[in-house]
Amino acid sequence: MDALSVLQFAAKHLKRSGTLGSSVVSLGIVDLIQGRLQTATIGDSGFVLLGKTKENDGSHIIRYRSPQQEHSFGCPYQLGHQESADQPEDAMLATVPVYPGDVLVFGSDGLFDNVSDDRIVDIVDDILTKGDAPPAMKAREICHALASSAFAASTDKRSVTPYSAAASQAFEMVFSGGKKDDISVVVSLLS
Repeated sequence: MDALSVLQFAAKHLKRSGTLGSSVVSLGIVDLIQGRLQTATIGDSGFVLLGKTKENDGSHIIRYRSPQQEHSFGCPYQLGHQESADQPEDAMLATVPVYPGDVLVFGSDGLFDNVSDDRIVDIVDDILTKGDAPPAMKAREICHALASSAFAASTDKRSVTPYSAAASQAFEMVFSGGKKDDISVVVSLLS
């Protein structure tokens, strides 16, 4: 099953249940046999795929970042019960190769609006290079550190964040500080 089929299946069953509301969506399927990640994203949640640098010194770079999908600034695509809601077929689809040692970070806009890509890489590298904890413990530590960093930035009225930079550009005025929002983070260490 591919990522779009999973999204279509979930949306169909949610609609049948009569559940009211709307949501952005970011989902991925990792196929370790074929070495690929298939994704479907709707809205301003997303993911980054970090790969090891060529120096193989334990540091990472962002090999792929999902783009945000908005109708206009601050109005993301969303699946929902409303007639005007976006559809699963509106999802942005991607298939990217994955390798052992890659780090996959999925998050809501509360993460990506408040933590820069460079800071995400720094946090991941810092945690992966210290100690000998099992991968599951390191993944949990990365999740906690990313969510904590996003929360701290979201409540700091002076911080320079991806959101403040985008808002400054969108509204042609200087905007500073983070964006208070839901913060969800899921991390996978691929082996």
